[in-house]
This record gives sequence, structure tokens and C-alpha cells, in this order.
Amino acid sequence: MPVEEVAQASSKGLRIRYYKNMKNSNPYVQTLLEKGYTAAECRTPAPKQQFPLTIYGRTFETEAEYNEAIADFLNGN
Repeated sequence: MPVEEVAQASSKGLRIRYYKNMKNSNPYVQTLLEKGYTAAECRTPAPKQQFPLTIYGRTFETEAEYNEAIADFLNGN
């Protein structure tokens, strides 16, 4: 039984929940499945960022510039 069908078949109660928990041990994915996302949507990686990239008015021309700014932020500089 696919995960999508399990999420929709709520009339079977605890047996369905047990199956869902055994099928998926990631609590974040489980929450998304309960909200109506499909399993494929939960496992699809985010698209790679395109440069130049503007975030909150700050423009990064290259990925190296962006990574350096992230490192400075995380290190408190």
C-alpha cells in the first residue's frame, strides 16, 4: 500500500498509524505527509541556487562570495 493511500485511509485507526510509522522513521517527513504532501515531494531536493543571488537586498555575485558571507555570519564577524 503506497504511503499516499495510507495517509488517506484514516478510518482504520491505530493499524494505519502503526504502518505509517514503520514505513517512515523521519518525523519531519511524517509531518509533511500528514499535511497532504506526497512522499516524492518530501524527498525532492531543493533546486541549486542561481547566481547572482539577492537575499534581503544584499546581492552575491558568486557562490564563493555567498559562502564567505555565511561563514562570517556563523562565526560572528
